[in-house]
Amino acid sequence: MAILENKKNILFIVEGDGAESTLIYHMNRVLNIADEYEVFAYNTVIYELYEELTSDPDLELLLLLKEKANLEDKAKFSKKYTNIYLIFDFDPHHHKYDLEKLKSMLVKFKDSTNGGKLYINYPMVESFKHLKQMPDLGFLKRTVSKLEVTEYKTLVGTFPIYSNLSKYKYTTVRDMLIHHSTKYHFVGTKNKTIGDIKIYEDENQLFALNVLEIQNRQYNMDQLYVMNTSIFYALDISPKKLYKQLLNHQVTF
Repeated sequence: MAILENKKNILFIVEGDGAESTLIYHMNRVLNIADEYEVFAYNTVIYELYEELTSDPDLELLLLLKEKANLEDKAKFSKKYTNIYLIFDFDPHHHKYDLEKLKSMLVKFKDSTNGGKLYINYPMVESFKHLKQMPDLGFLKRTVSKLEVTEYKTLVGTFPIYSNLSKYKYTTVRDMLIHHSTKYHFVGTKNKTIGDIKIYEDENQLFALNVLEIQNRQYNMDQLYVMNTSIFYALDISPKKLYKQLLNHQVTF
């Protein structure tokens, strides 16, 4: 797991420049867990990133992104970062979707302090607010069909209660983490608890790979579980204190 330093400087590599950046800003604001951070929007899907990285085995992630960056963003890659997080969508409906590519990326990017840690959102980053209330006892088994995946942003718009991130308080983010971490453990084990902190640790991607394979099967059965894993970066940055808070306020689903 990432080891906290007195001064953290974090790079978030995200798929788009909208919802991801806003979510990160308000997560950091409410939890007060990042001293300094930068966000770089890759502006295309993870399958494109995979192809670019594998086209040259000697090509490093930050060098590739620096080459793609505009003049303003290039400065972001001259800094030293204590943690790097990659936040991308599952996007199973994309014409380049490939389970093996995703598995390869999860294996490659498994440590935020050494090369970067990848988080995959199911089906998209907007899943963080796919909640009716707190607690939302129906969330654990909430799924979307293949058709709903293609219209997901519209669908999430019918769940407006957590759309205004500027109103988020500590308890909002804490309870959101409780719901999604419990869902993550449930998808992987069918146990309705948050699970051991080990499943969120760096270098331990076996659980994430298992969840990915389950989600691939679920999608093929037209029942993809709604789940946001990108917010787990908070557990990577502040594991002991935050994890204890989640345990102390677990929801009985």
